[in-house]
Amino acid sequence: MNPLIAPYVDASGRMILWPARKKRLAREALLDYVLEAIDVGREYSEKEIVALIETRAEVPDHAYLRREMVDTGRLQRDTYGKAYVRPSNPVLIPIGGGL
Repeated sequence: MNPLIAPYVDASGRMILWPARKKRLAREALLDYVLEAIDVGREYSEKEIVALIETRAEVPDHAYLRREMVDTGRLQRDTYGKAYVRPSNPVLIPIGGGL
C-alpha cells in the first residue's frame, strides 16, 4: 500500500479519513486508490459510481469524492451528469481545496 494513504485507510482497505487540505499528495493518492475500483473506458451511471466508491471509501460525502475525481480529470462526466467514464489517458489537474 502507498505509504501516503496508509494513515487514512483501515485494515480492510477502506478509506476512513480525508486528509487536511495541506496534504495534497495524500489526497491525490487516495483519489487514485479509490479510482482503482473503476474500470477504464466503461460507462457507469451515477448510482454505479457511488457503489464503487463505497467499496473503497467509508466517508459521509461520496459526492465530494466523485466531484474531485471529475474536477481533477480522473473521471469524465457527460453534460447531464448521468454517465461517468474513467479515461485511459487522463490529463490530471492538481487537486483543489474543499472538505
